[in-house]
Amino acid sequence: MRKFIIFTLFIIVVLSLLAGCTGGPADTIEVGLDTPFELAVGQTAVIAGEDLRLSFENVIEDSRCPLSVECIWEGRASYTVRLTWAGDSYNMVLTEPGMGGVARDTFLDYEISARLSPYPEAPGAIAEKDYRLRLTIVKAC
Repeated sequence: MRKFIIFTLFIIVVLSLLAGCTGGPADTIEVGLDTPFELAVGQTAVIAGEDLRLSFENVIEDSRCPLSVECIWEGRASYTVRLTWAGDSYNMVLTEPGMGGVARDTFLDYEISARLSPYPEAPGAIAEKDYRLRLTIVKAC
């Protein structure tokens, strides 16, 4: 009976450890100013030396014209980024034009540039888990 209990506890511990190994990106990363970095949906970046956190919340719209299609309109991609500064949070919607455009905006003294990937190659939806947001944060003088 004692061996059964020990074996059962061992299995529970192993399964608990495996459940924590999702293989996805870390929830929070630390990055520097003027350094490009990438976030998955739900992931947060802490800007080193600054009281600033940035989270990629969600993709609102992705109507960018796929590479394999001839479109009348290049489309656009819009996504929400949550900025936390000095304990207060702000939602910012960034919009980039299709055909390789970059979204740009400012927040306080910070200039933010962003590009959503992957770029659509064929008509159809991209799964939210596959989106990545490449960002660069620059502090204006």
